[in-house]
Amino acid sequence: MSIKMALIVLQSVGGLSILVSPSVLIFALCFWDDPHAPEYPLYLIGAYPFAGVGLFLFSWLAISRGYKVLAISISAIPALVTMIVIGVVGKIVFVEHNNDIANTIEQAKKLSEVQSESPVLWAVWCEDNCRPPMPVEQVLQTIETNPSLVNTTLPDSKDIPEWWSQGTPLDMTVDMLPIKLDGSPIGDGRRLQDRIRVVRAMVAHGAHLSSNGNDNDLVIQWKLKMALNDKPNNTASENPLVWRIITTDWGKGGDFSLNDSDKPFLSKRTQLYGTPLNAAMLRSRMNGYDEVDSDFFYYTPFRVGARLSKEEERDPAVSAVLKHIAAKNSNIQWPYVSSSQ
Repeated sequence: MSIKMALIVLQSVGGLSILVSPSVLIFALCFWDDPHAPEYPLYLIGAYPFAGVGLFLFSWLAISRGYKVLAISISAIPALVTMIVIGVVGKIVFVEHNNDIANTIEQAKKLSEVQSESPVLWAVWCEDNCRPPMPVEQVLQTIETNPSLVNTTLPDSKDIPEWWSQGTPLDMTVDMLPIKLDGSPIGDGRRLQDRIRVVRAMVAHGAHLSSNGNDNDLVIQWKLKMALNDKPNNTASENPLVWRIITTDWGKGGDFSLNDSDKPFLSKRTQLYGTPLNAAMLRSRMNGYDEVDSDFFYYTPFRVGARLSKEEERDPAVSAVLKHIAAKNSNIQWPYVSSSQ
């Protein structure tokens, strides 16, 4: 191979690093968000294409004057940069690929352990998360085949995926019910009906909520009540005030105010939502306490005489929501919450 051919080969290899350097610079500019990091690497990346082209031109000048070794050495610098870049990228891709394979194997092992130790829990999860999803009829068959395992939980000491931290199979199923506060389904109504069938099948075999907090969660309690309810939702006729509390849409300019016609309903319980105060707390809890005016739904009725029922006053789930609302608005003396809490 002639010296000029060798120079062309070296510069062709080195040219690859010059071609990709603008992309590297753009990527670096997009993610260079540390104000304390030095900026000179960015300058080096930006100047590299010009330096590379300058080295190529200088190497041809050197060879034209008989400095063959110098020409080859100069052209080898960009080629060496290209090899380094290929090596670094290759290592990253190889390591990431191996990590993905290892994680997949570990994940499959954990899922296999869940499937063998708690087939009902596995079936409930797989009905929504497996690809393809487990048919609901197969989930129901798993429950019928393993009635003694409807309350099986996985020990905290076991190294298991975080999805299984929801307690019993009933905890997971109720928590995943795709239902809105007004009782309508989220998305496909058939999916909600399938989940309700699963809930009822587990309850028929003695399933219960776990004692890790879900039995004292106002939303979980309400979802379970809705799943077991066979009667139509007549809340609008039972207590129009409760219905307004759970359906008013503040995001669309909704208005919540009380008038004389609401007074007979201030403390009247409904089958599915309890009293107006309980319904207001349920709404606040279901929206993750993030709704701007959700606390107003609770405090406004109380100021004009609304009260919880005796049963609701004793409910730990109600107390938990009250404490959270009171902590957010410490300037108000909230009812049913002592000043020491």
